[in-house]
Amino acid sequence: YYRWMFFAPSCIEPMMLDKLGKVTRENAAAAGHGDYERVTASIAQALSNGPYILGEKFSAADVVMGSTLNFATMFGAIPLEGAIKAYVERIKARPAFASMMAKNAEIAKAMGL
Repeated sequence: YYRWMFFAPSCIEPMMLDKLGKVTRENAAAAGHGDYERVTASIAQALSNGPYILGEKFSAADVVMGSTLNFATMFGAIPLEGAIKAYVERIKARPAFASMMAKNAEIAKAMGL
């Protein structure tokens, strides 16, 4: 549980910045967050155990991971395909996610974004 609660901010987000910024490293492990292949392989492995990050039950880890993966796929940092695509679609289909996205859109509009 804790691994996935912190995986998004400590591994996915730094990897996204590296990928979008076209940063390359000879030793990705030295960065502390791993490279694109390791990060996405870890996610795919977790999703092979069930529809959610911890298996069969939705948890707070899915709120964190689902939101981050949705954001990452919107900007092409992670391709929307395979297990990640199916997972993001499951998360987006949840009523609370749709409500959150609607609230975000209202805030963005009020800010002129």
